[in-house]
Amino acid sequence: MVSLLPFTNATVLNFDNEIFMTVVIAPLLFFEGQNTRVLIVRRKLKLILSTAVGLAVAIAIIVGLAVHVLAAVAWPLALIGYQCADRCHRVRFRYGWS
Repeated sequence: MVSLLPFTNATVLNFDNEIFMTVVIAPLLFFEGQNTRVLIVRRKLKLILSTAVGLAVAIAIIVGLAVHVLAAVAWPLALIGYQCADRCHRVRFRYGWS
C-alpha cells in the first residue's frame, strides 16, 4: 500500500534477492536440515529424488514447448535453447554480469 503513494517511491529500497537468499533462506534451510532426521530422509529418498528430477524435466518441457510455440523454433532446438539460457543465466549471476 505504501508503494502506491508517489512520494514514497524514492524512499523505498530496491529488493535485493541475493541479500534475501543469504540472510533469510540460507539460515532457514540450515536449521531445517539440522532438525531433519537422517532416517526419514533415507526412507523418503526415492520420493524426494523423483520429485526433484520430475519437476526439472517438466519445467524443461514446458519452457521448451512455450519457445517452440511462441518463437516458431524446432522442438529439439527449443529444449537446447532452454538449457543454454539457463547456463548463461547462472554464469551471469555468478560473475555479476547484467
